[in-house]
Order: sequence, then C-alpha cells, then structure tokens
Amino acid sequence: MPAKKISVVIRTYNEAEKIGHCLAAIFSQKTPLPLEVVVVDSGSTDATCAIVKQFPVHLIQLPPEQFSYGRSLNVGCRASTGEFIVLLSAHAVPVGETWLETLVKNFDNPQVAGVYGQEIPETDCNPITKRLLLAHWKNKTQRVVQTTDATFKNPGSIIKKNVWQKIPFNQAVIASEDCLWAQAVQHAGYTIIYEPAAILVHSHNETVGQRYRRHYREMYMHNTISQRKMNWLKWLIHATHALYHNSKFIVANRYQPSWIFQAVLESALIVLVATNLALTGDYRDLKN
Repeated sequence: MPAKKISVVIRTYNEAEKIGHCLAAIFSQKTPLPLEVVVVDSGSTDATCAIVKQFPVHLIQLPPEQFSYGRSLNVGCRASTGEFIVLLSAHAVPVGETWLETLVKNFDNPQVAGVYGQEIPETDCNPITKRLLLAHWKNKTQRVVQTTDATFKNPGSIIKKNVWQKIPFNQAVIASEDCLWAQAVQHAGYTIIYEPAAILVHSHNETVGQRYRRHYREMYMHNTISQRKMNWLKWLIHATHALYHNSKFIVANRYQPSWIFQAVLESALIVLVATNLALTGDYRDLKN
C-alpha cells in the first residue's frame, strides 16, 4: 500500500510580502508524511511568482479572468497527488512545526471530510480587524465535531482528496466557497472538525475599497445561502453594534484617536453595502 501524502494548495495574487514566510513555515513542518506544495497564482504583477520559484513547488498560473475562489482551489486540488490536501492562503502563516500533524491526526474517523483550526491576528493587525478576530475565536477553545454547523475556513484547512473528487468547490460564487463545501459534505453524511490546537496567523490590513468589496462579497453570499432578501434594519443594528465595540476596543487598548474615525467609516461601509444590496437584491440560485 503506497504511503500517504500531504499536498498543500496555496492561492496567490500579489502576495510578495507574505508568501515567502508562508512557504518557509510549510517546509519547516515536522511530519512523517511526504509533502508536496502546489501554488495557484492568478496573475500576480509583483514579485510573488519569483519568490515562489525559490522553493520546490509546482506553480500553476491561472489567467486572472478565470479566477474565482472555488476555481483556484479546484485547479490546485486537481493537480495534487496527496490523500490529504491542505488549503492555505498565501498571507496566512502556520504557528509551530506541528501544525500539519495537528490537523492530520483528526482523520482517525473515515467520516471526517475536513478540518480547520484557530486564527490569530498578525502583530501589525489594525484594531478593527483585531477586535473582530479576537471576539470570534475567544470562546472556541475546545475541539468540535460539526455535523450541521457549516463553518469552515479555507485560509488554513485540510480536506480529503477523495471527498473533494465527489464534491468539488463551487466555482460560481464570489465568496463562502468553504462554508458551502462544508454544508455539501455534511449533507452527504460527512463531518467537519474544528481543531483549536492548529493555530494560524491570518488577518487583513485592507484599504477602504478592499473593505467595501469584502463586506459586499460576504453580505451577498449571506443572502444567497439563506435565499432571503436583504434585511437592511438588521445590518444597521449590526453596524451600530460594531461601532460601539470597535470604539470601546480602540480606547481600552490606547490606539491613536484617528482609529475612531476608521471605526465610523467601517460601520458606514456596512450600511452602504447593505443599502446597495437592498436596492439590487439579485441573489443567485446556488443550484445553478
């Protein structure tokens, strides 16, 4: 019987700042299993590909017009030869040398389709993103077997290739391909594991435009998955709640007062996106 292998699929686009750290962390992992790394780049214009080529990886260059989160993952998974496939964002860095093994050990049950771990913010993470991350992961200290909860995190997760072959990632959606995959495999009788001991450094310091697009993708997919029209009042309450807690966090941790303005802007972006989606409301049928 051939030895099991781990394949690592990393999506990149203009990740010159972090991709070297990400790859170095992967190649420093202590695991008895053979390891291969597949990088799927979607048209980087910086030094990303040059840095990637300094490592023993298989680089696939996907034309940017063909990019979607699901398609880039499917391209990488198709090129992988491992029984286990790690899905990793180029700006995410595993903590410690046993991160891979901590994920893999959860496949002792054949019904497990995927495993994801805990995320912590970068040291330079802005206070708004940092507050949100710390709040999200605050009470997630215990390992969880998920049979109906479709939470899944592709910035740093591991899946079985034979499950992916039956249920690939949705290539049409603009976000949430990870949670949709988890939902699909759970409907097929598999489980998802949350493993808090597998820790990943992952956060974003984004421009206003990037933050607007992220809110748009996430809200759009929230409504697409639920097949509900935009509840504008719900998001207004959410934006008000975010402003209060972001401001409180900024003051308590003695960040520059200018971050209060950013907190106001963040909440304004949420309301703006909610208004935009409430006016359009053309959410996709995920069955198509």
